[in-house]
Amino acid sequence: MRKVATVNQDYAAAQAEVERLKADVSRLEAEEAAQRAAEEAQRAADQAAQEQAAAAAAGSEHQELNTGADGHAERELKEEGQQATEEREETPEERGRRIASQWTNDPEAAGVPGSQEHVNDGEEHEQEHHGDYSHHEQHDHEEYNGEGGEYQEPRPDASTPLGEVRAKLYDAEGTLREAERDKQRIATYLYGNLDFGPEDVFLGLADQCFTSSQTRWTYEACIFKQAVQREGYSNSVTVGRWAGFTADYKTMLFTGGDECWNVGPRSFTVHMSCGLENRLSDGEEPATCAYSAKFTSPALCNDEELIALRNQLATLEAFEREVAEKIAKDEL
Repeated sequence: MRKVATVNQDYAAAQAEVERLKADVSRLEAEEAAQRAAEEAQRAADQAAQEQAAAAAAGSEHQELNTGADGHAERELKEEGQQATEEREETPEERGRRIASQWTNDPEAAGVPGSQEHVNDGEEHEQEHHGDYSHHEQHDHEEYNGEGGEYQEPRPDASTPLGEVRAKLYDAEGTLREAERDKQRIATYLYGNLDFGPEDVFLGLADQCFTSSQTRWTYEACIFKQAVQREGYSNSVTVGRWAGFTADYKTMLFTGGDECWNVGPRSFTVHMSCGLENRLSDGEEPATCAYSAKFTSPALCNDEELIALRNQLATLEAFEREVAEKIAKDEL
């Protein structure tokens, strides 16, 4: 976790980025909607023009047929065909259907019973099946978000300009959620007016626990919370709860631990010094139910000490390489 000021700045920047991308998405969506409306209007105009041209051509052709001899002959043929149809006798099948319809008062009595009902049932079944499939398909395309046990939508496709902005918004919202969680964690610690050292230099130790394992005992210090002593995997006692730093920020104090017979509450004192890594070591019990350990951290180093430590580390790494090369040669 980072310094309070940095977390607040990151949160504000992420929030501003989300708002900016939301505005871009709204603008692009409006532009796409306007473009679709214009294209639809153009298609409608083109279709109307085609229909008008077809109607004009059909009217002209019909007029030519009516004014010519061929048109007169065609009209006579149509009239003769219509008269023949009217004079045609009723077939036995048609007569049977007509009688069945009169007896049952059902115009469709002569047809296939229940055919329309079966069709409707089939359509309803198909709709139900399609609905189930859509539900499962939607569920399959969701992504599980372990935090809170909820599902969240997958990252949008960035293959289009609008999709690209939506994908950026998706990422920015994730960054904003992370910054918000950092703010909440810091607020939890600051609620107790905790001291994180000069310029919050020890804020990075929050939410972290460090262990020191000895032959029999294991000591664990959770900074800004508590410290425990364990024996194996079952027996453990609280040796202290966070009490703060000493005035020079060279010692961490844990007090008010579990009661110790004939002594009182246990306590744990951690002496801090400069080091390349955050590390707890040398846990011990110098006095009955009064425990101590050492802790190194880069947060306690000044610039000169860090440079010296880096040089020392480089020397040690070079020595290790030489030893490894020598061992490899001896084995050959």
